[in-house]
Amino acid sequence: MINKKQAVAIWVFGGAVALLLLVAGYYILGLAAIGGLVVFGLQSKDKSANSGRSVPARNKTQFEPSLIESSNTGLTDMTPHMFAAAHVKLMFANEPPFNMWRPDPGVIPENADAVCELYSRAFQLKILLDLIVRKFGEPISKLVEASFRTLLDESMYKDSAKWFGTAFDKIDEARSLGPVLYDDIPLDADSRLDARVADQILNIFDEKDRQKMRLPLANCLSNARPAAEALFPDLVAKTEFAPSSIVSVKRRDFYAGKTCRWSRYPGSFERHLQRREANPMFSKEVRDPTSEDIKAAREKDAADFEAAEKATREWMDGVRNLVEPPGGGQVNIGEISPYHKSSADVMTICAQAGGKAETYWHQVDSIDKTILAEIIKAMEKSSPEDAAGFRTADAVWLAMRNVLALPFSAQCARKDGPIESTEIAAALLCESVHTVREMVDITRAEIPEDMKAWYRNEIEGWYRQALVLADRAKDAKFDIPAVDEKLAILSSAVQA
Repeated sequence: MINKKQAVAIWVFGGAVALLLLVAGYYILGLAAIGGLVVFGLQSKDKSANSGRSVPARNKTQFEPSLIESSNTGLTDMTPHMFAAAHVKLMFANEPPFNMWRPDPGVIPENADAVCELYSRAFQLKILLDLIVRKFGEPISKLVEASFRTLLDESMYKDSAKWFGTAFDKIDEARSLGPVLYDDIPLDADSRLDARVADQILNIFDEKDRQKMRLPLANCLSNARPAAEALFPDLVAKTEFAPSSIVSVKRRDFYAGKTCRWSRYPGSFERHLQRREANPMFSKEVRDPTSEDIKAAREKDAADFEAAEKATREWMDGVRNLVEPPGGGQVNIGEISPYHKSSADVMTICAQAGGKAETYWHQVDSIDKTILAEIIKAMEKSSPEDAAGFRTADAVWLAMRNVLALPFSAQCARKDGPIESTEIAAALLCESVHTVREMVDITRAEIPEDMKAWYRNEIEGWYRQALVLADRAKDAKFDIPAVDEKLAILSSAVQA
């Protein structure tokens, strides 16, 4: 492969030969020499001298005419494939953000420009896919990703390496590994994660070239990322796919914010900031959480998760010590019954924390069902009548526990929690259909009538507020996922 110095030498020598031929009157030969230099320049333009693996030139295909046509349909009636094709068109037209990855001159090694360009743009497309996941859910995002892979790896860059698809996979691997150590690259966490992405991508190249390419590629990715994160969220927020194009896949039914800055499993404080982001159902003052706000919320969530983890482990260790004594033996009902009752406290702590702590909620609930079954089994052996009475009384207690320990309910009831009392209706509309149904089902639970009446009154108030909020969102052209279904569920509680 010819490097830059060799190319310059060829141009100088060839130019001199062409000039001598022209001066000597050999015009046809002189022009032929110049033409040969032009062809040489065009052929060497897209080549990369990187570990013997060059990025293939883009092929002209039957897909290209459709790229222009796809942009005329608007953002509200696209198929996933048209959406992908429109962005491939933008990418090859070098439109923002795809032209905003290049670092300062001299940063990219000689002849590595094509590699940095390809992977920077793949990184930006991956961020676009992340935003599609956030709004529409993973199944629909997979349709868009499949179109990107088909358009780019099967049609425009025909190469066994599958450059873009491989890049998407490597980015996922990097995210699962997390940022490189601060001692390795003493920068912020986002930049260190960019370095991790560069490391994973470069694993497909020869060892000798990885270190030479590592920091330059990471630098390019660190330019590409904020450009994509700044420009794509508004575009995705305005996008709606044609219903017929996504009829076979389930769309995400909860609102997960507008940008990519949120954790995959946010705790209760971060989750509420996420609900508020760019959301007209909330007051203007809280719609644009700052990085400092998010950091503070995550610190609170970390403390909550630690408390939930500690409570769960202590509760589970206590149960384990009773059912697995060193010498074996019978379980003492009098000793294990308190753990059945204390499950309510542990589950409430987990519910208030939200996010990853909800895994502990389910673990405690599962173990407690076994405890309850053992308690009733033992009581039935000694007194079936007492067992029947206990079962009836405990059913009411369980119903109350499950109401108070529902994650959304517990977070709303928490005095130092993130959800203001005036925000409950808006927050509920941001949740899944399942969560809305859980809250409405409280009015049908086997709980005391005064408690049931209180919840019915609260839900009626939320429903009235939700109607107003839904109209406000519609006027602002803001999409509340599955809003009609949620309103119908709330209405059913009011009409009951």
